[in-house]
Amino acid sequence: MLNAIVMKEQPYKIAFDFALDNSKIVIPLTATVELHHSDPYYVISDFKSQKQREGTVFPDIKIKRKTGGWVHLEGEKETHLSEAIGKAIDVYEKAVQSRQSKSG
Repeated sequence: MLNAIVMKEQPYKIAFDFALDNSKIVIPLTATVELHHSDPYYVISDFKSQKQREGTVFPDIKIKRKTGGWVHLEGEKETHLSEAIGKAIDVYEKAVQSRQSKSG
């Protein structure tokens, strides 16, 4: 049912922090998320840093939920990026579900 709720609000934007490997540097990013229901999996695109107007920080990626975390569709490997995006998707979907349940 949650996927049906989210589908009505597609695509949507998320905001998340991306920590660079072996560093204390954290980059706040935004991206566009679109759920594809075939598997299901998510296509993440249009990665932007705070002040960026054009271009994208990363190429489009595809991720999916897997027991215990979020993985890239190709190779089914978990990365810092897939986990950061997955957590932001979880927060967004819980907020949508909460709004929908309050409105009946």
